[in-house]
Amino acid sequence: MNFVIEQCLHQISVTLNSELNIEEHNAWLVPAESPNLILTMLWLDEEKDELTLSLTLGTFDEHAHKQLAVELLTANLGLAVYRGPKLSYSPGSRFLTMLDSLLCHPNTIVETGEAVADFVRYGIEICEKMNEQGYNLHIDMAASK
Repeated sequence: MNFVIEQCLHQISVTLNSELNIEEHNAWLVPAESPNLILTMLWLDEEKDELTLSLTLGTFDEHAHKQLAVELLTANLGLAVYRGPKLSYSPGSRFLTMLDSLLCHPNTIVETGEAVADFVRYGIEICEKMNEQGYNLHIDMAASK
């Protein structure tokens, strides 16, 4: 792992007040602000100072509405207008995730931590809106270990 990525990961952990678990090309944490979410950060190229962010928002119960695909498409179109993150749904696992990427710069380590904190807060808002729409999002932390 390169130095800039390492520093960014440390700052993200501090900003989110969460314990960071680092592996070879990824790291993950459970944000203290929302212990029912899982944030995974990937860096695929050691030469680039780029992180891919994946925030697992939860799974849907077996009886999720068939309108879900249309609603996610609509949400993604709205997010694209603002160059925001993307929502992804896996029918096999029934996981809804929010995806984005960001470049890490040595001079903006603190800002990187804040940007990821904003990403997590946005994910929390999406979870709340999904629950208001009748989609029961949840993560079974015991099963994910």
